[in-house]
Amino acid sequence: MIDGEQVNADDFFSRYVEGREVPDFRGLLARAGVTVRKRNPGEAWTGASIDASGKVIALRGLMAWGTPAFDAGLEHDDVLTSIDGKPFNAAALKNRKPGDKVTFEVRHVGGAIGTGVLTFSEDPTEQAVLAEAPGISLSPEQKAFRAAWLGSKQRAAESRPGR
Repeated sequence: MIDGEQVNADDFFSRYVEGREVPDFRGLLARAGVTVRKRNPGEAWTGASIDASGKVIALRGLMAWGTPAFDAGLEHDDVLTSIDGKPFNAAALKNRKPGDKVTFEVRHVGGAIGTGVLTFSEDPTEQAVLAEAPGISLSPEQKAFRAAWLGSKQRAAESRPGR
């Protein structure tokens, strides 16, 4: 390894692997013609699925900390029985926007009845999209970077002893 590469590798490991910093994935991936963007910009999100019967379904059975559903006190397998004072109807949750609030009544797994307020937020999920997907062509620099990046695995395999 060249001395400068070792310094960069040491810096990367100390900051992002052993440390607590998060790499600038947007900037790093943009060099390769990959855009990081919100998956559902402007759409309301609760952090849980709520089926047509009002049953709350959390990803992997655990309500994620900090999601609107968690903050409202909802748990996996709870059943919403009313929204804004009316019997639960899935349509009452449709067409919501981030910041909208609904009051609810819920039957918890053990049978206890509770009430609360659910405040929708914007879906924070991000996705990586190749520049070609939205019809944007790669610059020559992005093509070269991508070829070097993706070709690095092949070069590493070719440089192993015995090859």
